[in-house]
Amino acid sequence: MLKMLDRWIKFFVWSGDIDTRKICTVSWTQVCLPWDAGGLDLKSTRSINESLILHLCWKLFTQNSQCSDLFQARFLSFGSPRSRYFNSSIWPGVKEQLPTVFDNTRWIVGNGCNIHLWLDNWLGGSLASTLHLPPSVYSSLTAKLDSIIVDGKWQMPRFILDFPLVAARIMQITLPRTPLLDQRVWIHSMDG
Repeated sequence: MLKMLDRWIKFFVWSGDIDTRKICTVSWTQVCLPWDAGGLDLKSTRSINESLILHLCWKLFTQNSQCSDLFQARFLSFGSPRSRYFNSSIWPGVKEQLPTVFDNTRWIVGNGCNIHLWLDNWLGGSLASTLHLPPSVYSSLTAKLDSIIVDGKWQMPRFILDFPLVAARIMQITLPRTPLLDQRVWIHSMDG
């Protein structure tokens, strides 16, 4: 459908009719350039659709809503996409954008109640990947970050203290003086 819409836009720009094809002397990429570069600043419907799906994916992982909770419970298992097939009109597109969201976001630590200690990126990567834990044990890693925060201070368990570099990285994270909510933020700029 998106390909058909793009074709109709091209036909309309050149001939004024979506059903009439006309030979053009200017490349379509030149037409799609921004105004200040001499183009008409047109965007392909595929890139618009991709950006909207990315925005939807972002909202599903940053909003605190029943819809977001339901979506994550249905389609994710321990923070990763479930491998089974789902009859859904939006899941395939969102699933394709998950790596972009996960690779470009990080948690800002507040009270630690919404952050998974092992699987979320709050340390510059997940604690499980930092410690090179095999994915087969992820299902047993259910602790939240607030389990190692006591009275607004880090309370490191022995298993983390056995890795001094990891413990030092954790200690560098400043905890808020008053309990604040955790927040997922975008950490990289997207080109294009």
